Amino acid sequence: MTNSSWDLLYTVISFFLFFYIMSKLYQFFRSRRYQLPAEDLKKGHWWTMVEVFTEPTFCNYSGNQINDGACCDCCGIIVADNFICNADAAIPCKQLSRSYPSCHTTLPVASHPSTASTTDTNITPPTTEHHWIIGNVPADLKCTVCNVLIGSSDKLCHFKCCWCKRAVHMLCKKLSSNTCDMGHMKDWVVPPHCIELKINRVKGRRRLIVQSVEKPSNVTLDRWKPLLVLANRKSGNGDASLLLSKFRGFLNLIQVVDLHDSSPTSALEWCRLLPNVTWRVLVAGGDGTVAWVLSAFDELAHQRIPQLCVVPLGTGNDLSRVLGWGTGHSGDFDVECMLQKISTANVIRLDRWRLDIVPKMSFNLGFTNKRLIINNYMSIGVDAQVALNFHHHREMRPIFFRNRFINKLWYFTYGTKDVLDRECKDLDKKLKLIIEDKIVDLPSIEGIVVLNISSWGGGCRPWGEAGANIPESKHDDKLFEVFALYSSFHIAQLRVGLAEPLRLGQVSSLKIMLFESAPMQADGEPWVQGPSNIQVSFYNQAHVLANSLDASQCVSQ
Repeated sequence: MTNSSWDLLYTVISFFLFFYIMSKLYQFFRSRRYQLPAEDLKKGHWWTMVEVFTEPTFCNYSGNQINDGACCDCCGIIVADNFICNADAAIPCKQLSRSYPSCHTTLPVASHPSTASTTDTNITPPTTEHHWIIGNVPADLKCTVCNVLIGSSDKLCHFKCCWCKRAVHMLCKKLSSNTCDMGHMKDWVVPPHCIELKINRVKGRRRLIVQSVEKPSNVTLDRWKPLLVLANRKSGNGDASLLLSKFRGFLNLIQVVDLHDSSPTSALEWCRLLPNVTWRVLVAGGDGTVAWVLSAFDELAHQRIPQLCVVPLGTGNDLSRVLGWGTGHSGDFDVECMLQKISTANVIRLDRWRLDIVPKMSFNLGFTNKRLIINNYMSIGVDAQVALNFHHHREMRPIFFRNRFINKLWYFTYGTKDVLDRECKDLDKKLKLIIEDKIVDLPSIEGIVVLNISSWGGGCRPWGEAGANIPESKHDDKLFEVFALYSSFHIAQLRVGLAEPLRLGQVSSLKIMLFESAPMQADGEPWVQGPSNIQVSFYNQAHVLANSLDASQCVSQ
């Protein structure tokens, strides 16, 4: 080949290579730009199987009474197992947006007797219409037209709107308005007529994403604080899955995010789409899940900081204890009770601290600087060793660590074992503690704890009540408490109130020079830290909701 031929070949290859790289970059940035996915309910309902119905229940497709079957989390229709496919085709679920992208067919018109929604999805409506579901209406509800109890029935009759939760009699329905104002849920829900969806193609797959969101016209901006629910269905021994299922029936499905399928950063795209709206974010999980979501807050450049509240599903749940949301939740869940608690909760600030770790003498051996954010506490030594043993065994045999009570027994076992082993003895000889530029003389200890909130280790209050020689512990004063532990047995004494911690001070910054490897943890996440310089300094403050009553009162009776 001649030189000109080679030049032409190089030019063609360079062109196609450039085009390929640019297309990949375009797909990458577009996928980052549109991060809020939406389920396509046109393909079917969000079914949950029910083994036994505790009340007389009728199939929304056949009209026959059934003892077991499937219930849609979103719209609430109930069908027998053998009619699931028929119901998916004939009965539309509640809408997520005012219209679907043009490549999708519109939702079926409410021609089936199980629903009476008449929304035309080809036209962008200024409001949302009622999505009436026939039958299985609670007998204690009152008709919004005649104000008479719905009462019980031996057939499929009467209607309930899956948005506003209002109920009407069969004969009263024609007298009711078609427009749904979301009722008592209007301050929590993003109505479908405010949402515009779009198709996004990533790696050859098509998925629905939220393109734009508008504020509803029937609410004031100060009162409208929509709720975003985040939980991992794999956590909490199945409790998180139940909670997600409950909230899907009250909110727009896009507002309920399973962290097993999507990240908090993706879910918090709501804050970018509505930058002038204050969001309330309900996180169901342990302290680790809460820390993950708070870190996602830092990644978003939005104008208003979301307000975070917690449903405790972890083992320790220390932050939930301090904020008044309970020590741990299990069992059924009353959504309306929880919404009432959130609406009356107080917005407070939570200090957050930056933990910088710089390894010593790395010599390019792969050791890199580490930066973490502390919300609850950080420690080096004996309690981190117990958490590390628990973490290692849970990673190897997760089937034995799926219950909160069993997990606490494991912690007790590892703590008792360390009383005999004393793996962290002479910790004072392995590090140097510097507080306010002064080296602290330490006695023989096995642990040092940096405490941001008053609860530690699953409910222990080690710092104690404020007194003459004990400064008050607060989570919004831009100060943290530092104390030392003598042994694992000392931790047990602290838990039952038979001992006091070795209080070292209440400060705004701290330095630790670690000379040997030692176990370390931050907010319950343990690891083995090699020789390094460690510094704790102020990072920022998060907005959290503090409840005066225990959220365990929201368990359904």
